[in-house]
Amino acid sequence: MVDDGSPLDVRLRERDGDAMVVTVTGEVDADNNDQLRQQILDLIPRGAADVALDLSGLSFLSSAGIQTLLECHEKVSRQGGRFVVSRAHDNVRQVLVICELTEFFQLTAADAR
Repeated sequence: MVDDGSPLDVRLRERDGDAMVVTVTGEVDADNNDQLRQQILDLIPRGAADVALDLSGLSFLSSAGIQTLLECHEKVSRQGGRFVVSRAHDNVRQVLVICELTEFFQLTAADAR
């Protein structure tokens, strides 16, 4: 089997105390979505913290990836935090808007600092 997609990379950058930025690059599909889910959920601290997901390097988001974003949003919200998606490319942003995910979390064009 040939892998035509970009490899998935998930990185953490702390900002101002409990807040953090999770940078996701590559493509999220059925083959690597579990990796994304586990890495993000492992990064979310047990206390209340804001999480900003920087999708500037993400070129594709599958329906499984959408489910992961909702799951992470729910976990952060239950802990009293805020889940923000920032810098999504137009194609990824369009998927999030069409799926009406802006009702669940904020989409920003700015850098998640």
